[in-house]
Amino acid sequence: MITSDSAGTTTQFQLRGTLHEGAHKGKTVYLDFLIGQLHITAPGQLLALKGRTFVLDGKQNYAVLEDYDGAYSQNNRMITRYTGGMGELQIKYVRELTHMTVNASGYSYHPCIISGSFTTTIPAGSTQLEILQGRFDFIYP
Repeated sequence: MITSDSAGTTTQFQLRGTLHEGAHKGKTVYLDFLIGQLHITAPGQLLALKGRTFVLDGKQNYAVLEDYDGAYSQNNRMITRYTGGMGELQIKYVRELTHMTVNASGYSYHPCIISGSFTTTIPAGSTQLEILQGRFDFIYP
């Protein structure tokens, strides 16, 4: 899911899923990328993101990881939130699905397929969480 705040200062890419490799395989994590000074107001604007790379500086552009199953916190009784992740978010592919039309809020548009990759290192107390070679694919909206 992609959302922009009403002030037009930040766009949030929300990735929801399960880890498929490593010691934490099968654990649920929510990973968000907040990109400052990017405002998406219509699905068609996503096409301009194809090929863009966003550097995550940990301040204006950053990653947030919410650990729901204790994959990183070793505490599966509560959600642990880590913020300030640095690294890179790449939007590699954006394509309109012109054979589909969504009618909502009084206008029509074509959904988009969006795919990309990311790396991030997120501070977690006295250690760091590293996610290397992450990838995503989803249809918006």
